[in-house]
Amino acid sequence: MIDIALCTIRGGILLDKALASLLEQSIPANIILVDNSIDGSAFDRARLPTSNRQIVSAHEPAPGLSFARNKALELSKAEYIAFIDDDAEAEPDWLEQILVAFDQFGPQACAVGGPVFPRFEGKRPAWLGDEVLRMASCIDWGGELRVTKQNEYLVGCNLCYRTEALRRIGGFATKLGRVGQNALMGNEELDVIAKLIHSDMFTVYQPSAKVSHFVPQERLVKSWYRKRMAWQAISDMHMSGFNEQSSTSQIISYVASVPSAFRGLDVFSYDTEEQDQFREQLYALRAYMMWALSGYEQLEEMP
Repeated sequence: MIDIALCTIRGGILLDKALASLLEQSIPANIILVDNSIDGSAFDRARLPTSNRQIVSAHEPAPGLSFARNKALELSKAEYIAFIDDDAEAEPDWLEQILVAFDQFGPQACAVGGPVFPRFEGKRPAWLGDEVLRMASCIDWGGELRVTKQNEYLVGCNLCYRTEALRRIGGFATKLGRVGQNALMGNEELDVIAKLIHSDMFTVYQPSAKVSHFVPQERLVKSWYRKRMAWQAISDMHMSGFNEQSSTSQIISYVASVPSAFRGLDVFSYDTEEQDQFREQLYALRAYMMWALSGYEQLEEMP
């Protein structure tokens, strides 16, 4: 009835923990493990069970998370396929709660996702607010089982699709999604969801389908979020292009909040400990990146 897709390029102890949480699910499911390393060595860096009929392993040498997920989709034989990251761990009733949501909302529900709670490697810094933390794929939309609202989204480390619906739209766009650990492209899930919703389906948020996500020390520094937002600008340009009006207002609002002495080239690296101001810095950086990617053709003089 349901398969789990787990894609990795690094293997290691985090993959071991992720897999252990999947083998302890309250309902049976096949686990499709996809090694997305170029040389097929990721599984060598993990302690995988040597004989377990639940596990199907494959190698996808084409670099990119979307390629790996499409390989899992190709191998799936179930009605549903649930995706989780190799540094995430699922609660024992994760799959069970996903199926509860699909049953309750019927065939028009194309996907079900749930909250993703952070597991910090170090101390959470004061500037890292919940909205910024969503860039590390940690979300919590509250305790109500419901159709997702317009301003809400589901994340790929806790997201299950109807397999047939996902295949019907061609799976994940390979021009989007992470490539290795440095190219932080995204939006592959948003692209899929947009296509499915366009075909008169909807997504469901299931608060009881819980996953925790490892947040390493490298994601507890501001530079990682600035880099992540710069890649978000590239992803957004691929999907929807440049919105001049919203970009202008975001930049003007943020620059006005920074002391005048810091309004030069270093305005996007202004060191603030305030959550709201750092969030606005990131959105302004995204807007400026999109301006640059548009060739500055629509650039207006800023006051």
